[in-house]
Amino acid sequence: MSFNKVTGNILIISWDTESTGQLRTHLQNTDLNLVDCHHLENLAQRISQQKINIVIIIAGPDTNSATEIALNIRRESRVGLMFISSKYSIQQKIALLESGIDEYFEISVHPREFLAKLKNFLRHAQPSSRVRQYQRHVRLADWHFDFNERRITDPLDQKQNLSRSESKLLQTMVDHRGEVLSRDHLMQSVWRRPWHPNDRSIDALVAQLRKKLAAFGEASPYIKTLHGTGYLFIAPTK
Repeated sequence: MSFNKVTGNILIISWDTESTGQLRTHLQNTDLNLVDCHHLENLAQRISQQKINIVIIIAGPDTNSATEIALNIRRESRVGLMFISSKYSIQQKIALLESGIDEYFEISVHPREFLAKLKNFLRHAQPSSRVRQYQRHVRLADWHFDFNERRITDPLDQKQNLSRSESKLLQTMVDHRGEVLSRDHLMQSVWRRPWHPNDRSIDALVAQLRKKLAAFGEASPYIKTLHGTGYLFIAPTK
């Protein structure tokens, strides 16, 4: 079975003309449809109308505007978000991931690495027909998790949207409830890449998921940290 052909609609928001041109060159021989963003009004509505799968944000020298746009998109949409910049510290990268950005790249990322991760992201963004029903919609204690909608709902029908990465993390934990999950296992499940000891991406993502579950009073009892090992998810499923 070939995995080479991957399709999707990619919206590019950029403050760096040169890097945008390089990105388009790298993607020109793919089956991806690239959409340029000429204005920033009503972004969430246009993302929905144009059936955008991933928004790629390329920051310029002043990264504040790009960061603000990324956070605004995440507040209003569950679309995939990739952020490219050359000026972010590790603390800023973690803050972006904690706020719901799905993937961060240095501007110097190798084109083949970027394309491989982009295709993997698109491939795993759509629920597979082979995914079992309990994985798609499951009751956890008194709240529901809908994988298709990337949403959790509490007994009072209050809803909390999840990013693609948060949803994939929670799905992995649900599928392996009661099992100790290493950071490498979670990294492979969420981002399809190996974990390295200095990489805090998974810890940041777990912290963000806990923060959202905390709105329902469910964070600490269900996601346990096993220091030096990984994480354990113990929520009862129904």
